[in-house]
Amino acid sequence: MEKNNNLMSGKGEKGEWKTINGAHVYIEDGQSVEEAMNKQFSKSTSPDKAKSYATGGGHLSENGGYQGVSNVDSAPKFEYKQQSTTQLMKAKLKEAGIDTKHISIREGGGAYSTSYNVKIKSPYIDADEVKKIVNEYESYERDERTGEILEGGNTYVFATYDDSCFDEVSKPYMSKAKGYIDEANAQQDGYGISIKEGVTLFKSGSCCEIFVRNKDSNRQHFRVYDENQLSTFLFQIDQFGKIVH
Repeated sequence: MEKNNNLMSGKGEKGEWKTINGAHVYIEDGQSVEEAMNKQFSKSTSPDKAKSYATGGGHLSENGGYQGVSNVDSAPKFEYKQQSTTQLMKAKLKEAGIDTKHISIREGGGAYSTSYNVKIKSPYIDADEVKKIVNEYESYERDERTGEILEGGNTYVFATYDDSCFDEVSKPYMSKAKGYIDEANAQQDGYGISIKEGVTLFKSGSCCEIFVRNKDSNRQHFRVYDENQLSTFLFQIDQFGKIVH
């Protein structure tokens, strides 16, 4: 009972609470106002600001109030704002050296799930690197028996290039791409032409297939339907040493 009365009156077991310029500060026995301010607000403001606040030309009154400061608005405001998932994603991308001016992130979803659509608008940004970072924020659970994704509380992340991202940079490759396709189509099915080291184009029915030994020594395989698609692949191989999508 006595302890409760002390708390209500502003006193603790080893000190007491005082109101300093609108902020409630616990001052331990033998502790100065400056020390108490530094301790309480060290996580949200600098020691110099806390010192200025605590010694701002005023003094503690007998009732615990802070006197001598006429402008209460001049006191530092201690606020903490939690970063959104979008902000966290962009901060991580920046840390990895990725220019986020060319990346947009849109949040969506319904009542039971959240989704983030990451659009890459520069052809010089490796989509695989972006996916590796933003996919850390994806979370969902699967049924142990069927492997199906369970509904409710899931977060999905999709990272893709903007539709027109490679329109300009692929133009210089268009003529070569058409020539490669014509040459491959002149071969029998299953026979191919070597475009460059580690890159082969094969005829396959009504279209072509490209095989790429990428920079990680993994083999990539994609269907090629026209010179527009192949010209984009050729740019990506020169830029990233692989095909990204």
